[in-house]
Amino acid sequence: MEAAQQFFHQAVVVVGHVPNQVTMDGHTPYLRAIREMMSSNIQH
Repeated sequence: MEAAQQFFHQAVVVVGHVPNQVTMDGHTPYLRAIREMMSSNIQH
């Protein structure tokens, strides 16, 4: 879970904003990290 949070934190820093949509490979911790760090309204 911590690695997923770090990944998404870095992605937001690089892009400069929280995305509306995230494409992922189905790795279970990604769903939780997206919900906790960004929003539950993000499409994935």
